[in-house]
Amino acid sequence: MNGQKQNESAGQTGKELPSGVVTALFTDIVNSVRLNAEMPYPTAGRRNAAYLDIIKKPHDEIVLPLIANHGGKIVTPTGDGFCAVFADADEAVWCAVEIQERLISSAIPTPLGPLQVRIGLHTGFAMPSGGDVTAAAMNKASRVMSNAAGGRCSFLKKLTRWSVASFTGSTSPLPGHSI
Repeated sequence: MNGQKQNESAGQTGKELPSGVVTALFTDIVNSVRLNAEMPYPTAGRRNAAYLDIIKKPHDEIVLPLIANHGGKIVTPTGDGFCAVFADADEAVWCAVEIQERLISSAIPTPLGPLQVRIGLHTGFAMPSGGDVTAAAMNKASRVMSNAAGGRCSFLKKLTRWSVASFTGSTSPLPGHSI
């Protein structure tokens, strides 16, 4: 499924992207290349088809509705994950936590064990342009995500941290997540 169809299926288009202070959320399937290679089929085409059906599709069926339910808008698929923006930092944080919880409660089996996803969030100023969002906030969220461990959410900006505090009642990280 191409990026445009994924955006449409999640009820999201580039015209609806929020601007100003937004929270960017990036997701990434941990070891996706290795997972694809480990699929038990003799050809690359069959391994890829199996990866898409057995791992990526169930992942998308968890992640995309949660992003939409929390008011997030998909900016772009990232291959094995998504880049989304939220007008509300609290909703972005809650979305990230729910994604991780759902991946635990509805584990997706893979050749390497239950599917793990890393998530990075950052709050900052961003303006959409031509269905995309290019801003330092987006770059930072991507970098934060790449530093997160599998099954974890990482946050950078104070505003995002304040959102975490609203869920925990303190400034300490959510259990199993890093700030």
